[in-house]
Amino acid sequence: MDFSSILGWWTKLAPKPLAAICIASGSILALSDSTIQKLGLKVFRDNYHQWIGLAFILAASYLLCHILWAMGGAIKAKREERKIKERRRKVLHTLSLAEKARLAEYINKNTKTQYCEVYDGIIGGLIAQEVLFRSSNIGVPDSTMLATNIQPWAWEYL
Repeated sequence: MDFSSILGWWTKLAPKPLAAICIASGSILALSDSTIQKLGLKVFRDNYHQWIGLAFILAASYLLCHILWAMGGAIKAKREERKIKERRRKVLHTLSLAEKARLAEYINKNTKTQYCEVYDGIIGGLIAQEVLFRSSNIGVPDSTMLATNIQPWAWEYL
């Protein structure tokens, strides 16, 4: 087995086996001579000390990279969530009086669904801004009214 195939195998390891390698190799390096002697690993540790140390350093480094990568993903997701909340708040604060009046109907009637005309430009604008959404494309018979819901985030904010 050449070095490149060993490296290829090593980089495909999942975090759990790497943690096991890290704990095992670290334990073999850190345990006292008497404990290692009792475990029957004294000769093994003495003969392969540098390789055990290398395995420990590589496993610990790889685990640290996994942890940092996961933390980076979580931080990025939080940042994106904060941007979305800020954008939504800005949308609500910049609505026209007519748009605010239409949203007030949802709050005043304590309902998340209203039947609105498909040709209503105010409702269309609120849908385009993702404050409202069409909950159904099937309308009231003999009518141009469609069920239009308020987004959950807008309902909570208002």
